[in-house]
Amino acid sequence: MQFNLSKSIRKIYTAFINLGKLPKYIIKYGSLVFLILFAAGTFLFVYNRAVLNYEPYFEFIATSIIKTSFTILAEAVVGGLLIDYIIGK
Repeated sequence: MQFNLSKSIRKIYTAFINLGKLPKYIIKYGSLVFLILFAAGTFLFVYNRAVLNYEPYFEFIATSIIKTSFTILAEAVVGGLLIDYIIGK
């Protein structure tokens, strides 16, 4: 079981190493945008709970930013892999 898992992880690792330049840039900068938006949304969420008197609209905006950051990460990873697959053919 452990051997199969490490073999699968090694396959995934080598596949990401062999990505082209453009997909690597898309995934890299998509991850960076994700981290920035996620940090901003988390800061706004905590700020609303700790400093402000809990405004529901402010919390809605913060959670929307956090959800959007995960969507951007998924789009960047899937888009980068799809572009690599199309260019690779």
